[in-house]
Amino acid sequence: MKNYKYVPVLSSEYKQTRNEIILRMRKDGFSLQRIGDRFNVSREYIRQILQKEFDITGHIIIDPKNEVLSDEYTVFDIAKILGIEISHINNLLRQQTIPEPSRLLDKSQHQGLDKKFWKRKDIDKWINIKLKHLKIKLEKSIKGRMSKPAPYKFGHHRVQELYSILQMAKAGDLKSLSLYVDKSQSEVMQEFNNLIKPIKYVPTDYSKHINQKSRDEYHKEGLYTAYETEKITKISRSSIFRYRNLGFLKKGKHFITGDHYFYRTMYYPEKMKQAMIDAGYDFLQAARIIEAKALSKKGKN
Repeated sequence: MKNYKYVPVLSSEYKQTRNEIILRMRKDGFSLQRIGDRFNVSREYIRQILQKEFDITGHIIIDPKNEVLSDEYTVFDIAKILGIEISHINNLLRQQTIPEPSRLLDKSQHQGLDKKFWKRKDIDKWINIKLKHLKIKLEKSIKGRMSKPAPYKFGHHRVQELYSILQMAKAGDLKSLSLYVDKSQSEVMQEFNNLIKPIKYVPTDYSKHINQKSRDEYHKEGLYTAYETEKITKISRSSIFRYRNLGFLKKGKHFITGDHYFYRTMYYPEKMKQAMIDAGYDFLQAARIIEAKALSKKGKN
């Protein structure tokens, strides 16, 4: 019996266009079956076209470097910029704390990170917002550690650690983003998506702490802490505080306060001692009180 099956004659122009579409779809990650369905042919026929026309067998390995556009970042670019592992970016995507990719190279159901691309302007904007929020959080943390009731000195290692990261952030060093756990990621994304009003960062002036005098420098000026003054004058700190609060000790003449932070009140021991004697301070009575307290404490023990 004769074969009456109709075989259409395809023009060379049609074949070329079809084959280019097949190649593009395969590069975009479509399966052979889905490409075959697109042209109403079998997956085997598509495989033969790819092998015959383009010498392609199996899966096409996609190199993001060859696919990225000039105004885009690959996942490898972002990981390198932030100094983090690629897997961490996948976590950020799941947590929705990084902008969504602007383009997906792989249009099939298998969408790997290497087939995602982000607009440079989006990532740059996101990073700048993250740095701003980080600086705000660091300033707040430093201020909290240097505030009452138990303030740290500016030179304390924990304060210096935060200040060092702050300086990195101010200089635009993106390593700072991985050195401090910032829990304001949702606020960062809200500002990125223009859902909230941009937060303004006002830097703190730390010059008074950076230029803080040492204890030896204060000693050269005849100034001592309350604890040191107590030892020099043999007058208890409670008595010093009482006479100061009563107004017998004058600021600027007998003691100073101000920007020396940890040494909030510094005294001129001899001037202060003389002022207290002139105001009626009795060393003998004070000694008897101290002795009585010591005996009372010993009796209780």
